[in-house]
Amino acid sequence: MLLLVINIFVLFVTVFVAGVLVGVLVFPTTRKKVSKFIENIGASFGAKNPDLILKRPVNKPILTPRANLWEDEAVLNPSAIILNDQVHLIYRAIGRDGVSRLGYASSADGFSFDRQYRPAFAVHNPGGRGALRHYSPTMYPSGGSWGGVEDPRMVVIDDNVYVTFNLFDNWILRVGVISISKEDFLAKNFHRWRGPTILSSSNREKNWMLFPEKINGKFAILHGIIDNDSNRVRIEYTDNLDTLAKHNFETVDPQQVPDTHIAWHKHVRSAGPPPLKTP
Repeated sequence: MLLLVINIFVLFVTVFVAGVLVGVLVFPTTRKKVSKFIENIGASFGAKNPDLILKRPVNKPILTPRANLWEDEAVLNPSAIILNDQVHLIYRAIGRDGVSRLGYASSADGFSFDRQYRPAFAVHNPGGRGALRHYSPTMYPSGGSWGGVEDPRMVVIDDNVYVTFNLFDNWILRVGVISISKEDFLAKNFHRWRGPTILSSSNREKNWMLFPEKINGKFAILHGIIDNDSNRVRIEYTDNLDTLAKHNFETVDPQQVPDTHIAWHKHVRSAGPPPLKTP
């Protein structure tokens, strides 16, 4: 009897939810009522937790492509830090040549940004090869460019700014890192970047990032190296990044993992933005 009641209840809930979804899709009046209901829930939550509510800026988006050869196709995936009461962004920019580079923008309020007219960082044939760029049906949908530096993750450790990124050289994928002193970063002396230092072997890893402070005097880097368990984000400790770069990681090629031709999304776990320290 109890099982019958549970089944009837589940069926009722399923039919109700399906009806609401159909109503939202088909009837504007129902769509408005559901939207208002969700807004009221958000307002109630916001009254109790005002610091946890995210609001979209009125003047959005805050960054758009500009008529520069290196960022006229797309700007996306920024990383942010706060230094000297300013918000600093390092973002991925795609130019008409199909190459991804890193741009820079800063803001006093986090909404209106001043930008540079030249890339903050770019790589030209990092592997020392003059190979021609070519279309890859597997890799191109990941971001819509032919190669370069992608998806920056920026942290401040001691007196230096570090940026890790995915580095593509004719579809040879690696993870790289660059660094610069805070003084040069604030002065926009981007010709003084140190690196890039290559952290990973080719065609194995993506989306590594530095933990935003040293642990027991060591750099800590979050990575998604494939081992027996690909569902974990792992952490590696090193005295210096050059030592980590020379470490020989032997991992499975995620593109060869069965079940999907874009195996990154199914078989590889990686961290998003660098973690924030909370009380």
